[in-house]
Amino acid sequence: IEIKNKDINCHLKKIDILIDFQVNLRSLLILFRYKFTTFNRCYIHKKNSFQRISYIIKSYLFGRTQTHQKKSTLTYQYQQIIATTLKALKMTKSEYKNLTNVETNTLKPQLLVSNLVEKQNTTKKNVTYICLAPGASYKTKRAPVEVFHTIFYNISTYYETTSLKKPTVIILGDKNDITIAEQISQKLYSIQFEVINLTGKLMLQQLPEVIKKSKVVICNDSAIGHISEAIDIPVVSLFGPTSENFGFAPHLKKSKVFSSSIGCRPCSKHGKHPCRYSDHKCFTQLDKKHIGKTIFNIAVNNDKN
Repeated sequence: IEIKNKDINCHLKKIDILIDFQVNLRSLLILFRYKFTTFNRCYIHKKNSFQRISYIIKSYLFGRTQTHQKKSTLTYQYQQIIATTLKALKMTKSEYKNLTNVETNTLKPQLLVSNLVEKQNTTKKNVTYICLAPGASYKTKRAPVEVFHTIFYNISTYYETTSLKKPTVIILGDKNDITIAEQISQKLYSIQFEVINLTGKLMLQQLPEVIKKSKVVICNDSAIGHISEAIDIPVVSLFGPTSENFGFAPHLKKSKVFSSSIGCRPCSKHGKHPCRYSDHKCFTQLDKKHIGKTIFNIAVNNDKN
């Protein structure tokens, strides 16, 4: 929502509860303006920024002389957001004061697909689909084309040991992903996959309906992974320069995240810095055979269901 500066006081007075989930300079300025305009209490979401920064500093200090350790128990960002929201409600609204037994791990992000878009005529009945989203907000967060090619080659070999027909691959992304999507399409054609390349052809609100028709989504650390899980489609996510310890890893039981234990990751908070070793081993060292087997198993088991 865009609010002009001259109108902001008027809008702030209409707000009952203000929670800052972004916690940057701009959002904090709005927060303090709200506080001194309305004299209402406001709330700040704890993002564990210092912990994230400590991971990055450690990766720069020790580099590949160490290994990156994945937490045994991950705390997801959406759980922390829910906890902050519940705290604000209990402290602000009397009707929520007795709200004490809500378990945040039972609440999960959801999208109601049927209410979002009309059904897309991009798929056929009795065909298995899997979605591939090779893009990300930064090029450095994208797994190289050869990584995806090898993963799908392994998927192909697993299907060849069965009587099952290979799934059709739907490639998704925005206009910035068109080049990598075309490169991957050619690689997939070469190993006899049928491909529907919808990169740059869909609006954001059309994505959920297409994703809903697939058995599994393969992606990097990107928004499409979060959208997929919000409509209950499992994700196989590849984390390169970012870390699942930041709280943005897939959370569904069937979803899987793959990452390297290489010590130079995470190399930045959002994964936008160029690889200082210029070899992108955080992606190329991933176990592509294991990833392919995982995708095959999820797709086949979802077919049985």
